[in-house]
Amino acid sequence: MLGNTPPLALLFAEAEKRLIERVSGLGARLDAGENLLWSEYCQALETLKRLVGEAREPLLTTKQLSEKLALTPRTIRRLSKTKKLQNVEEVRLGARGTGAIRWRA
Repeated sequence: MLGNTPPLALLFAEAEKRLIERVSGLGARLDAGENLLWSEYCQALETLKRLVGEAREPLLTTKQLSEKLALTPRTIRRLSKTKKLQNVEEVRLGARGTGAIRWRA
């Protein structure tokens, strides 16, 4: 499986693993009372957040998005069709059916 993985993806996976270990280690040292490490901890955490980004956030169903935005599912579909749904990305998982559309908000 690793033979099919692009080198860039492997580098990012390794960087993510190292950052997770770094944040965990700094957190343990903060818990032990080393309060001078807060800026380094926050910087490592922010870097990890930027590296991972929104890619790991779960995709929402139309119903979940409608509940989050306090709209009906029909309104969500209508606004999406007319491209008036702002700050929401539509992800097509299939050709048709209600299960074919997910949302990243």
